[in-house]
Amino acid sequence: MLVGGGWGTGKSYGVAGWVERRIDVGRPTALVCGYQFDGSRGFEDQLAENCGAQHACSAQELLSALQKHAREHEQHAVLVVDALNEAAAVTGDPQEAFAALLELAAEFPDVTVVATLRMDQPPPAVRSAVISMRNRRYAFQWNAGVQDPLAAWRMYQDMYGLPPLVLPPDVRDLRRPLLLSILAYSIHRSPKPENGPVTVPSVGGLFRKWLRTLDADWARYRGHGAIRDAPPVVGRACELIAEVIDVRESVEFGTVLRTLGDHGFADAERIVYWLCGVGVLGVDPVYGHVRFAVQRFAEHIRARNLLGGPRPDRAVARLARDLDGGKQTSAAAARMMEALAGAAPHMSPGTELFRLLPRRRPLRADLIVLESLEGREPVPGDERGAQAIAFLRKKLRHPEAAPWTWYTVLVNSTDPGHYLGVAFLDAALNDTRGSKRFHRRFVLPILKLIDNPDGVDLLRRFLAWAATGGTQERSVLDTTTLLLWLSAVPYAGLRDLCVRTASDLWLEHPEVALVQVERFGAHDDALIAEATWLAAYGALLRRTNRPPAEPWLALVERDSSRAHLRIHDAVAGIRALWDPGSRRGFPLQPLKLPRTAAVVLHKSSRMRRIQSLVVSWCPFPENSPVPRLSWLSRRSRRLEAIRLSSPGRRRERRPDWPEAMAEGKAPAIAAQEWYAVESWRHSRADPSPAPDEDGAARYHFRTTDPTLSAAWPTGPNTVLDSSSWWGVSPDLPGLTGANQAPSRPASDVLTVSAPDGRSWWLLYGAFHPQPVTAHVLGNPEDAAESTERLPVLRRPSNIVKEKDTWQSASPARQSSQLTSFVEINTFFIRVGAEKQTVRLLRANRFHTTLCEAWPSHVYLAEYYRRPECVPTGVPDAPYRPTTIVYPGTPTVPFERDSTLPYRREVPARQFIRKMGLRWTGRHLDFIDVASGTEILTDPSLIEGGPNCLLLAPAAAARLSAAGWTLLWHIAHHDRSLSERHRFAVLREGEIVDLHHAGDGGVRSARQPEG
Repeated sequence: MLVGGGWGTGKSYGVAGWVERRIDVGRPTALVCGYQFDGSRGFEDQLAENCGAQHACSAQELLSALQKHAREHEQHAVLVVDALNEAAAVTGDPQEAFAALLELAAEFPDVTVVATLRMDQPPPAVRSAVISMRNRRYAFQWNAGVQDPLAAWRMYQDMYGLPPLVLPPDVRDLRRPLLLSILAYSIHRSPKPENGPVTVPSVGGLFRKWLRTLDADWARYRGHGAIRDAPPVVGRACELIAEVIDVRESVEFGTVLRTLGDHGFADAERIVYWLCGVGVLGVDPVYGHVRFAVQRFAEHIRARNLLGGPRPDRAVARLARDLDGGKQTSAAAARMMEALAGAAPHMSPGTELFRLLPRRRPLRADLIVLESLEGREPVPGDERGAQAIAFLRKKLRHPEAAPWTWYTVLVNSTDPGHYLGVAFLDAALNDTRGSKRFHRRFVLPILKLIDNPDGVDLLRRFLAWAATGGTQERSVLDTTTLLLWLSAVPYAGLRDLCVRTASDLWLEHPEVALVQVERFGAHDDALIAEATWLAAYGALLRRTNRPPAEPWLALVERDSSRAHLRIHDAVAGIRALWDPGSRRGFPLQPLKLPRTAAVVLHKSSRMRRIQSLVVSWCPFPENSPVPRLSWLSRRSRRLEAIRLSSPGRRRERRPDWPEAMAEGKAPAIAAQEWYAVESWRHSRADPSPAPDEDGAARYHFRTTDPTLSAAWPTGPNTVLDSSSWWGVSPDLPGLTGANQAPSRPASDVLTVSAPDGRSWWLLYGAFHPQPVTAHVLGNPEDAAESTERLPVLRRPSNIVKEKDTWQSASPARQSSQLTSFVEINTFFIRVGAEKQTVRLLRANRFHTTLCEAWPSHVYLAEYYRRPECVPTGVPDAPYRPTTIVYPGTPTVPFERDSTLPYRREVPARQFIRKMGLRWTGRHLDFIDVASGTEILTDPSLIEGGPNCLLLAPAAAARLSAAGWTLLWHIAHHDRSLSERHRFAVLREGEIVDLHHAGDGGVRSARQPEG
């Protein structure tokens, strides 16, 4: 097995612990470290000697001895090579050296070879699959490090009493146990402990903090007491040791002592052993060689030496050229460049690495510098801040570097007040006058991030942070500023999350919403203006108390003249909050169209492209689509930032995914403008439709629902897991009395207990059991990510993972093994109508009187808060559903890979009114109007898990007083596809079973037959 991973992820630590446990129980084990190999002889020639062989022997003889021990003990023997990349005897690819060692070990079947290898990037999925499934020469395990950095930090909090950790969007470095331990120890030993939450520094800043802590510890160790500004003794000693080691992995112990003694260290031996004790150095007890315990820290010290030497620019130029060299050369140069970028700002005098780079350099050098700016500690009034800002602005003009420039800005945006965060983004985008520059420097780079796995992962983590980033007014202002700028990107999945997250944040801060609408509501970019008004409407509609009307109505009057249907929709909704009866129309604003000659539809490739990007359906009568498409073509030409491509033309490259998404922005805006103009011409009134206007233009183009919480899921989830305390397992014994088993009382099935001890009744639920393969074959990284509940931006298509290939061939994943399923529905009925309702359910449980249809043009909050938007017709039947299916958000036709809010069962409005409840505006929580107690909720929106609705038992009294009761229907599908039904009714505040009688009626479990 080959274990790969980045520096500090625990490869050596984990292997060492495994080796110690094997030795303790007497299992044959041999361990060798990469730094023990020198470059004078071959790798295999030194293997047995470095393993501790008493006499010179070959690698075959070593393997033969291990084979002999394995058969004597009747257990497998193990040969472990730790840090194969540090072996000086390996001149080529370390993986090829490992494969050659396996060829030697093939003759010894009882010997297992394990090696660890530092890899800066995981291998491609295709390559990993080929290694694992075709060659089968060795298994490969990528060690990502700590799965849950916050859980690991809580351990240090308990150990040192530290404050909480602010998790940045990019958590790659936080998966390194070494980084977490150094950060925790440095804060713990700091003379000025952190009072507020801890922000994660850059790697260079972290090592600088560690060296300062070690300087103070050394002074305290020498008996000088607590010293606030201790002399940099440890840093100077490390620089001298790194200088004598140079590019080698280790050096003789005596050489280190002589070097330190020559430079004034009177107690050189003492400081060397002390550095070993604190984890900076390592000493080989057999050969007496000294080396740095952490290779990344050694590179940091060497970078300090290089920057402090004469003409560091020449050394940096050589490294920049090596980035375009061979695989091993470029990897070594990249590691050194990363160390230089992290160390340069902390040198005296401090500067940035890009000031030393040559003018002509590969893009990879700039990307290394950009990565070093992530998490950089802001220094007020420092010249380096101005240098970094100028560098980022310059990189925004580079098409290939611009996406990763915004990557750095998004990471720093999670640090309040960071000079390379929201402030930089706002200033940079305010300077992009004109749609073309804004498109080139922001819209297209963000689309390229979405098209990149690392980029889309960062955006997901950033949006998850934005939803819970902070509640202070300044924090909400900065976060929503960034979200509104991101809403200019024409990708439905990103825009939808930005709008709903901003609406959630403004729910408690209407004053921030007013400031943002005043600034962005009239923005030149129609997508930004639309997102601003939508988010404001969603926040105001969900609030229980309205802010002052005057400033909002003034903004409504300001933007009423803008010809854009969705903006009109949101503006009319906000105006209706204070003036519900207003039907005042919007003034028609003339739009500019470029002059063009008459266009023939079948001869215009541009118009065909327009027709493919916009919906061809038209709600208004027209004899021919040519005038409409001609208007859209002319208007989009005025709006577009790039020329529309025509794939049918010769000698023209088909646009890639980001360019194809960007092409749809101008036609989509032009379509909204055309619908607004035509709505005014046809109705001369407010274009918002009445409840019975099913085919209105607004309904057809209503996509993002701003009244949904950002936690609303984007896909179905019915699988029970260990954290779903509200679920009912389909494999529960006695659920329906199948297989001659006694039935469990319905009250036990339908009553669940929350972690706080409160009891709830299941009003709705649909549950599958958790498959066994989720534990056996699941990927631990995927499991860790699922616990973080990151939003999904893009649905991957035509991608097969390695684990999917294994699972599809596994006997545990045969399609013939179907899972059981249970569904619980509830109906509120008139007392005495139990027999009639059960008879109807047995005949057709999908009858129209048992299923209420969602009003097709209504947002979630409008359904509960605006009665005029919901049809008032109430059926006369004595039985009505307690739930209704919210249909979710429709997908834009040319964005099929976007992930939008999914359909979900929500409480029916009639049931909410009958119960005297009020929606809180957050998630699906409903409270009693009189007492304010939570009566109905869906915990899955907060905790994750399968969709359900829970009702407090205290609500039974209100129903019985009005002559109503509840009827439960439990449908159980077992693995043989047989279906069983069970019914229960609420009587005198308790859930009572109903049994099917022979005459087609029902009887209560309490009442005898007859």
